[in-house]
Amino acid sequence: IQSSGINAEWPLRPGKEVEQFRSEYRNKVMQLENNCKTLERRTQQLSEENARIRDQRDRQGHEYKNLQQQNLANLKLEYEKKLQRLEKTKTEEIARLIHDHEMTQQNLLDETSATMTRMEQEYKKHAETMGDFLKEQEEKHKKLREENEETMTAKRISEEKCKELEVELNTLNTQLKLSEKRKKYRPATLR
Repeated sequence: IQSSGINAEWPLRPGKEVEQFRSEYRNKVMQLENNCKTLERRTQQLSEENARIRDQRDRQGHEYKNLQQQNLANLKLEYEKKLQRLEKTKTEEIARLIHDHEMTQQNLLDETSATMTRMEQEYKKHAETMGDFLKEQEEKHKKLREENEETMTAKRISEEKCKELEVELNTLNTQLKLSEKRKKYRPATLR
């Protein structure tokens, strides 16, 4: 056997040496067997430790996966809450903007209404003033027309009187001429 250091071709040595070699051989075999057992135990321990580490890794992987899912679920809930808050804020902002818009429209309507009321009052005052002015002008026009009619009537009457007077004057002139002619032709005795 090569590994024990004993060569089978060697001649047998005296008993003590052979015994010593056998003893060394047995010790080495036992030592090798012990080493094998130790290695087997160590291999067994390493396999068990490897299995334990795998189980632990698997458990940690599952725990990590569960933790990751929980974190994902928590993040999802957190983002949903943020989204709800944002939607609520957005809804409130829209409601505020609508309210502000309605208030602005109402203020514009109130201002327009006040302006219209003021303009209507000014128009009424102006219309009353114009109405009074127009009445005054109509009265003046009526008065002037009446005065004109009176003047025209007076003119007509004057023209008629003038014509009557002319006729009368013509008549008187004619009578005067006749009377002068008569006086001329009348005998002096009658005179």
